[in-house]
Amino acid sequence: MPTDPPATPNDPPALPDPGRPRRGRSRLVLAGAVVVIVVGTSAAVIATRASAGRAVATRAVAIDVSPTACAVAWRGAKSGRSEYRVTDVGDSPEEVSIVGPDHLTTYAELEMVAPRTTQTMVAILPPGRYSWGCEADDGAESYSDLRAVTGPPVSGATPYIPVDADQLAGAVVRYRASVTAGLRVLVRDTDRLLQVARSGSRPAVERAWLTAHLDYERLGAAYDTFGSLEQRIDGRPNGLTDGVRSPRFAGFLRLEYALWHGQPRSVVVATATALDRSVRTLERRFPRLSTDPNDIALRAHEILENTLQFELTGEADQGSHTTLATGAANVAGTQLTLASLAPLLRKVDPALLRQLTAGLHRLAVTFAGFRVGPGRWLPLDDLGRMRRERLDAQVGGLLEQLSVLPDHLEILTTQDNQN
Repeated sequence: MPTDPPATPNDPPALPDPGRPRRGRSRLVLAGAVVVIVVGTSAAVIATRASAGRAVATRAVAIDVSPTACAVAWRGAKSGRSEYRVTDVGDSPEEVSIVGPDHLTTYAELEMVAPRTTQTMVAILPPGRYSWGCEADDGAESYSDLRAVTGPPVSGATPYIPVDADQLAGAVVRYRASVTAGLRVLVRDTDRLLQVARSGSRPAVERAWLTAHLDYERLGAAYDTFGSLEQRIDGRPNGLTDGVRSPRFAGFLRLEYALWHGQPRSVVVATATALDRSVRTLERRFPRLSTDPNDIALRAHEILENTLQFELTGEADQGSHTTLATGAANVAGTQLTLASLAPLLRKVDPALLRQLTAGLHRLAVTFAGFRVGPGRWLPLDDLGRMRRERLDAQVGGLLEQLSVLPDHLEILTTQDNQN
């Protein structure tokens, strides 16, 4: 779960993340935790709710929407896969979806179409009756008339029921409770790590380091909540002006570098002391740190995305060659995140929940096979090309399944975008 450091005047500028639109924010206090509810967006984001089914022809259809006329010209369609070119002909952004007769079950969605722009939406629709739903920037909703979709049954449709802010806030409370418990374990083990660093042998320090580091990696989706403390606890040297020699390189990976590069005990103790202090600060501050509800589903995907990018390439390795242990901890962190979302997924998409639960279990078993003894893991390079390729493919396949979560469980409240 290591992150790149924030930019400084001497560091190269950070590139914007194209996958995360800028949003306004408002805050909701719930059960002692500050929960951030995402509100508004000026970026047009396409969310295609269609998984791969049997091959079907794509039909391009032009659709106009506005606050006063939501796809009024749509007269229905043939079942299967259709491509819609949706143009906002009004003066305010529109969230656009295709819904079932209950106006809840959603088959395709564009999170926001800006005025006078056109976006593409792909939908796979089984035979049935559907309407278009439009939500303007002020929260006003309108729907087209129900129209028939006729033709043979099709596979690949992925209907879901969107969650609301209260439901997702409940997931945040469940997740934060798990993180709070995990932080207590982390504090205990970083305290012990510091004690061993002061008086123990180098191998004992290395074992204590791995135990504490894996504690942190199991926290999963919380790292975005931690703010600047994430960099101080588990930041990578990438992007720092002096790399591993930068005074801003700190935390677990800095200690890993010191231990496995034979740096003096004084450096090890100083780094462990700073790490222990940062972890204790995190535990103390966490009840007041805010968690974006949308981040839980997003991070459930990004945890393993980072594993694939940083751990399974060896990029994050600072000498311990324990990246496979980190990968196993990241799987546990993803499972923890999914557990907090499970009550929602049972309502929204129970099949997806079963699929993700089984896939994460299989991946956990795969990683467990790389453990060769207490505190001992195979180095990544010892897997060989074929095993590494199979592992990469297994993680990549699960990532495709997890990528659905942010779309299924995101809330987008377009009112009051001034905060």
